[in-house]
Amino acid sequence: MKVKAQVSVEYIVLIALVLTFGLLLLAISGNLPSFSFSAQKQSAISYWEGASPIAILDTRQVSNSNTLFLVLQNKANLVLNVTNIKLTYGLKEVYQNSSWFLIFPGEIKNISINAKSCNLNQEIFYDLEINYSTQEYNALIEKGLKPIYIKCI
Repeated sequence: MKVKAQVSVEYIVLIALVLTFGLLLLAISGNLPSFSFSAQKQSAISYWEGASPIAILDTRQVSNSNTLFLVLQNKANLVLNVTNIKLTYGLKEVYQNSSWFLIFPGEIKNISINAKSCNLNQEIFYDLEINYSTQEYNALIEKGLKPIYIKCI
């Protein structure tokens, strides 16, 4: 009887070690859900860098300023006419840049948009919506499933 009980305990310990190792690998690879700002920010950065047709490659906002700088890239094989960029902070605060511009296939464009003023090291996020058109289609909208995260510098 003692041998069966010992084998059962060793089996349970072995399973616990394998599960712990698996969770550790998930955490290192970034696939384990996290509620920290840095993990959410990294996830959003990856999302927006891979977004199509318009990717967000970088965001910057200087403290005590209400100007947000975005680096956009056209990943489509079409010329895009960006007609509006809308940022939403919380449920009510909306900031828009309604001046239109063209962005050619593969082009990287730096733009600025009015945003919520922030303090040094303040961490904020915006929901982003980009209105654009192509030669064939009007009134297209790219709205991300993830917000853009900003840490004021």
